[in-house]
Amino acid sequence: MRKILLVGCFAMLVQFGLAQVVHFIENKGQWPAQVKFSAATENGRTFFENNAFTHHFFDLSEIAKAHAGKEFEPVLRGHVFRQVFRNARPERVVADGFQQTRYNYFLGNDPQKWGRDCREAKGFRYENFYSGIHLHVYQNEFFMKYDWEVQRNVSPSQIQWSYEGTDDVRVEDGRLIVRTALGEIVEQIPIAYQLIPMEGEAAGNHPPMKVRVECSFVKNGNVISFRLGKFNSKFPLIIDPELIFSSYSGSYDDNFGYTATYDSQGNLISGSSSFGQGYPTTLGAYQTTWGGGDGQGTLAGTDMAISKYDISGTFMQWSTFLGGAHDDLPHSLICNSNDELIVLGTTSSGNFPTSPNAFDNTFNGGGNFAPFGVGVQYTNGSDIVVAKLNVNGNTLVASTFVGGTGNDGVNTAAGLKFNYADEFRGEIDLDANDNVYVVSSTFSTNFPTVNAYQSSIGGLQDACVFQLSNDLSQMHWSTYLGGSDDDSGFSLAEDNAGNIFVCGGTQSVNFPIAGNGYGQVFNGGNSDGWIAKLSPDGTTLLASTYFGSNVFDQLYFIETDNANDVFVYGQTRAANSTFVVNAGFSQPNSGMLVTKFPNDLSTIVWSTVFGTGDGKPSLSPTAFLVDVCGKIYLSGWGGAVNQYSTTEAGYTIGLLTTPDAFQSTTDGSDFYLLVLEADASAVTYASFFGGNISAEHVDGGTSRFDRKGIIYQSVCAGCGGNSDFPIFPSNAVSAINNNSCNNGVFKYDFQLPLTVASFNAPPLLCEGSTIQLVSSSSLAASVQWHFSDDNSTVTGNSVVHTFNSPGTYSVTLTAQNPVTCNAVDTISRTISVVAPIVETLGDVTVCNGVPAQLGQVSADPNAVYSWTPNDGNLSDVNGPLPIFSGSSNASYQLLVQHDVCTDTLTQNVFVPQLSLTLPNDTSLCVPANVDLNATISPSTGSVIWSASSDFSNPLNSNAQDLSINVFVNGMQTYFAQLTSQGCTVVDSVSVFMVGDQATIQGDFIACYGDTVSLSVLNPNPTFNYQWQSNAQLLSGQGTSAIEFVITSGTTVSVSAATPSGCLAQDTVQVAVSALNASTINASANPAVVIAGTNVQLTASPMNSAYSYQWSPSLGLNNPNIFNPTAYVETTSTYHVTVSDGDCVQQDSVTVRVVDFVCGRPTVYVPNAFTPNLDNANEWLYVRGNFISELDFKLYDRWGELVFQTQDQSLGWNGYFKGKKVDPAVFVYYMRVVCEGGEIFFEEGNITVLE
Repeated sequence: MRKILLVGCFAMLVQFGLAQVVHFIENKGQWPAQVKFSAATENGRTFFENNAFTHHFFDLSEIAKAHAGKEFEPVLRGHVFRQVFRNARPERVVADGFQQTRYNYFLGNDPQKWGRDCREAKGFRYENFYSGIHLHVYQNEFFMKYDWEVQRNVSPSQIQWSYEGTDDVRVEDGRLIVRTALGEIVEQIPIAYQLIPMEGEAAGNHPPMKVRVECSFVKNGNVISFRLGKFNSKFPLIIDPELIFSSYSGSYDDNFGYTATYDSQGNLISGSSSFGQGYPTTLGAYQTTWGGGDGQGTLAGTDMAISKYDISGTFMQWSTFLGGAHDDLPHSLICNSNDELIVLGTTSSGNFPTSPNAFDNTFNGGGNFAPFGVGVQYTNGSDIVVAKLNVNGNTLVASTFVGGTGNDGVNTAAGLKFNYADEFRGEIDLDANDNVYVVSSTFSTNFPTVNAYQSSIGGLQDACVFQLSNDLSQMHWSTYLGGSDDDSGFSLAEDNAGNIFVCGGTQSVNFPIAGNGYGQVFNGGNSDGWIAKLSPDGTTLLASTYFGSNVFDQLYFIETDNANDVFVYGQTRAANSTFVVNAGFSQPNSGMLVTKFPNDLSTIVWSTVFGTGDGKPSLSPTAFLVDVCGKIYLSGWGGAVNQYSTTEAGYTIGLLTTPDAFQSTTDGSDFYLLVLEADASAVTYASFFGGNISAEHVDGGTSRFDRKGIIYQSVCAGCGGNSDFPIFPSNAVSAINNNSCNNGVFKYDFQLPLTVASFNAPPLLCEGSTIQLVSSSSLAASVQWHFSDDNSTVTGNSVVHTFNSPGTYSVTLTAQNPVTCNAVDTISRTISVVAPIVETLGDVTVCNGVPAQLGQVSADPNAVYSWTPNDGNLSDVNGPLPIFSGSSNASYQLLVQHDVCTDTLTQNVFVPQLSLTLPNDTSLCVPANVDLNATISPSTGSVIWSASSDFSNPLNSNAQDLSINVFVNGMQTYFAQLTSQGCTVVDSVSVFMVGDQATIQGDFIACYGDTVSLSVLNPNPTFNYQWQSNAQLLSGQGTSAIEFVITSGTTVSVSAATPSGCLAQDTVQVAVSALNASTINASANPAVVIAGTNVQLTASPMNSAYSYQWSPSLGLNNPNIFNPTAYVETTSTYHVTVSDGDCVQQDSVTVRVVDFVCGRPTVYVPNAFTPNLDNANEWLYVRGNFISELDFKLYDRWGELVFQTQDQSLGWNGYFKGKKVDPAVFVYYMRVVCEGGEIFFEEGNITVLE
């Protein structure tokens, strides 16, 4: 019978832990009858009843303290809750089989309730838990799990449960989280797939295919159930929590995957190449505009495209371009302790963005380089670039070039490029202080070396290794590594002592060898792998070794473990079991190589190969990890794309998969994930990952596993315009490949039994800050915190701590679980505690009315500023450097809120109060001496008198003299300047001669009808001015200014008498211009024309003394004469401006353009006229314009010709042979030739009336 299998992971990701060895014990009376089995764990028990699970857990941290001899509380904390399955009625419970172990329970004093000889089951099954649905409970690795087996044609919607006795139940980021008093229980996102048997000939050779089905938890009120997408009910359906998410980038331009990493929150950051603006960027990102590039073929060139996906893969937290005007590529990514992203890449862009304090702001260049397949062309050569983006992706914190005048950062040695895109390897890593390590390759003979072990290039291409300061401003050390032939550097790692291990490939027979390395000589063949151990300062080669065969070998990744042993992951063409040493698992004659060395590289601890056994490397390596338990994690891709580079590369068909594989089938060109046991004794997990059409691959670069063994992988997916990459969840960033290739990413959790200590802490705090720290450790039975500031130790999943003193402190979290492989894991984070600043800024003295800048502090763009009081005298109370414009003393407080602290700054402003008083302005009838006296405050100030405002000619020789005596014989202003406390005040007094105070302007000409304003040039506000004129005075009589209307020449006079008897007067003659509006006329002849006619424009009067200006000027033979000719194509209005030098007048004329018809109604003859001598309608004319030829004949009713003309200006007056004709009807014949040659003929009747 076919069935559907629903697997629900009951993995307890809690700090008190259920992720331990589980013992399923049968009930033989020792527990209540409704209990069928009970699962005993290290810190609790679960009772499996007919329709419920009852969970009882304890916090054993106090017991652990007591066991360690530390102070403890004699309290055992616990929590009980039930998981109740609604409407469940199982028929029976059947064990999967029993272990040999037996248990006896002597509980209480009733022997009937003692359980004797109780067996331990491997698991058990509730048959027909719901109708047609079985429930299977078992242990998988260290997890207790339960599966739902849904039979054919049975609805999974029956499966429903709720919780009793919990603090909270919620669905968050797809996970089911149950909160208790002891911590949180997390059920991971259910991942569903179906096992579909292959059909046809392939059915017997391949296991069933895995087909993904959407599945998620649903919470409706307090009821939990599953929501399933479409699936085929004829086949099994499995829900598995391992795949966290996978997605396309959604780019609308080609977008090739290169590299990926993770941050402390578990977000995935990818690096890819984008061939245009179509890559999705986010609002506010550092660079939202594609910088351009050179490219190859139809590909336009690339920028780096950097994107951070949230932990669920459903949206991009931020996404940005990073690049210049030429091609740029990312090689390797890593996040530092502040979750800032460090990018290793290469560029051909001279304008790649760098920071002001960079180690090198200058692009060094190289030779033109166009690698196959990846779509870039480094036309200017290549430099290494290292850049740092802030946690929000909106700021370039630091960036630098690194390189010489040759190509740097790319592996262009032909013999060392085995895999597709091997050119773009290299790796970036960090030390404990976030200083940056890089390993790569260089062709530069002048690569910047500092404190180098090898200061000059050894041959053609060498490996290069260097360390930059964490702000990328200084090169701590840098060295070549290589011999006389080609050498490449691919990967690096650091041991606990700070020694640096690097690996790569070499064709040099004299690669530098030091110490007691395992391989002292080159093994021949195409290339060997190599490993080197450098001292922490890069100056000493402590150990090194060749590692290879007489065919082909290279090492692409290197890792160290907690014991400082060294692991490498590479490729080999060596036959059979050449590299199989002390390994329980191997696949001889395969091309993928994994080897463990001791720290001194002196021997092989163990080594193995895996693959398809065809002698070819099946994979191009992309990620490598050795976890805290020694398990080996490997990732790589193989297949069709790798055949572009070499036919010696293999496909993924035939690679081993484990029964729990996410994807057990392959189209031959997929990713491959493998986990080996610590001693390579067995395979823990193996799976494919990829679509069934496209050849998934990587265009170079590194991806990463985190400490928990979760892989963060970047992929070049869907090439060919396919959307077959496995996508999860359905609302991932993009389920569609919008171009030929898209950057695909996936995050995959192997869920192996590791205790991994983890927590997040702010890097910077303010003195006195209290923070809450929460452990996010995996599989921890207990956790312990240690704070170095007060040397305190506390336990608990969530702790609160106050940092009372400035300094740099460490917080160490130790996670323990005695049943996981590593049992204990420790992580430390550094927190800097700073004190808030309280100080007084320098006092500022400000002169009244003179703006002054306050603050005197360096502006921090990330700080928040607040000035008080807000008295209206500061230009910006929320800025660091406001402008003060007050008039009195003030004291301000500035609060500067940084990321963690608020500084308090005080600044005082002093405004000296100066007073300078001078006499009122005065008038003299005749020249005389005048005494001028200044009154000042403060009295200690100094005064300068001068007749000029710049005080260039002082009138007093002693600045303490406040008075001067001056002789005035004309209007004069005197200036006084008071100086005190660095400030000045200026005032003035004017002495007028009365005769000067009635002066008006000289004679002038005004325009006819204008309103004229006239005023006294030096008026005295105390005078009463009287004006006389025959012009119409509009306003101003009695004041110093009047307005009047001018229509003819006139005389205007003004007079003023002072109380002292002085008299002032003046007269002006105002003439009127002869040019006025009534005399200006614009005309056109003719005024009605057909298009394309020349028209005579005329302005009158014509006066040679006048100037004329016609507009529009288009089509005029001269717009500056009184009578221009206009070429008219459309109806136009022409304006003429006429000026005599004093006045300006205007007029206009319109020339109308009509459509001309050679005939009626344009050409016609009236059908009647009245030649009766009443001077109305006396003559008969042929009417019309544009007639070039005319033949008009008029006949009486007897056919006698009575009138004939060929001249349109000649008409008939009704007379024939000297006698007026009688009223009658006459017949005419008219032939007309119009301008343009068109002929019009018409005959008709004309009636002569009385």
